[in-house]
Amino acid sequence: MNPRFDFTADMFDNADEIYGYFSWLNRYYGLMYDEGLQPFLKAQSQQPGLRRAREAQFLATRTAAKKMNISPQSLSKLEQSEARGTISLNSLKVAAAALECELVYAIIPKRRVPFSYQIWKKLFAIASTDQRIKSLKRNVRASAIAEAANSVMNDAKFRRLQGWIQRGIRAYDSRWGREKITSAKVKKFIEAMKGQAQERVN
Repeated sequence: MNPRFDFTADMFDNADEIYGYFSWLNRYYGLMYDEGLQPFLKAQSQQPGLRRAREAQFLATRTAAKKMNISPQSLSKLEQSEARGTISLNSLKVAAAALECELVYAIIPKRRVPFSYQIWKKLFAIASTDQRIKSLKRNVRASAIAEAANSVMNDAKFRRLQGWIQRGIRAYDSRWGREKITSAKVKKFIEAMKGQAQERVN
C-alpha cells in the first residue's frame, strides 16, 4: 500500500496540530474509509465514461450495442443519459460489464482530503483551546492534544450538535473490531501518511 494524500503546510495551523493529528488518527473509527478513499482523491472527474470506454476500444456504436443486447439507438440514449447525469448506476454497471469494463464508484470530500482530516479539524478547534495543553513540553503535547480531541469526539453533547451517530463508537467497534484499528497494516498506513505530510510541510 502506498497512500498518496496531498498534505500541505496550509492544512495545519502549526506543528502541534500535525503531530496531534497523527497521534489521534488510530483512534478514528472510520480509518478504514480513509484507506479505501486514497485511489480516488487524485482522480479527475471525466464524463461521459461509457462513450470514452467504447471509443477507446475502437468499438462502433452498433458493435457495442450488440454486446449489450440492445439496439444502437438504445446505446446512444444510454450515453446521452450518462452525459446528462440521469443514468442509473445499475444501467451503467451493466453497460460497462458488456464492454469488459468495471464501474468504479466513489463519494469523496470536495477538498479531496481524508475523511479523518475533516473530522480532525472539528475536534482540534475545541481541543486546542485547552490551556493546560499549551503549558506542556513539546514532546508530550501531541499525545495530550490527541487525547483531548478523542474526548471531544466521544462527548455525547458534541456529537448531538454535529448531528453525528450517538452510538458511533460501539457500532464501529462491533463492525471492525479494535484489533483491526491497531493492526500492523493500519499502523503502516498511518506512518506512510505521516511521513508524506512531514516531507511536504518541511
